[in-house]
Order: sequence, then structure tokens, then C-alpha cells
Amino acid sequence: MVRRTDGSSTSRLLREGKGGDFEGGPNIPEVQPGSLEGSSINVAEQLVGFMDMSRSFEIKIKMINEMKELDDSGTTMMRYA
Repeated sequence: MVRRTDGSSTSRLLREGKGGDFEGGPNIPEVQPGSLEGSSINVAEQLVGFMDMSRSFEIKIKMINEMKELDDSGTTMMRYA
């Protein structure tokens, strides 16, 4: 069951019941002023992966176009036969 802490539309939602979304651990999380949190992804790896997927997509599109051309030429040959 979900309830609002107050009547405003921007209020934080709290879950009734034990634990909320997940159980907390023994350490209480803290926010340290003046510190930065690192990213959870490696940008270089993601860029290389994106380029690899892009190349793979281009190759598949070229293959589809080649198959279509072969089909069209086969159809043309069948007409003359």
C-alpha cells in the first residue's frame, strides 16, 4: 500500500509495511559535501560497443539489400524463361 506524507503532488511516497522497497544494511548511508560519485559505466567501453553494434547493423542492412536484389534478378529471369 502506498501513501503520501502530505497532500502535495510533489511529496515523497512512502511504502507502508516493513522494509519499504528493500531491507537496509548495518551501515547508514551518508552524503558527503564536496565529493563526487563515480559513474557506474565505462564511457570508452560503451562507445566501442555502440560502434560495434552500428557496424553490425550496417552489415545486416547491406545483406538484406543484396538478398532483395538477388530475389529481384531471379524474378526477372523467371519471366524470360
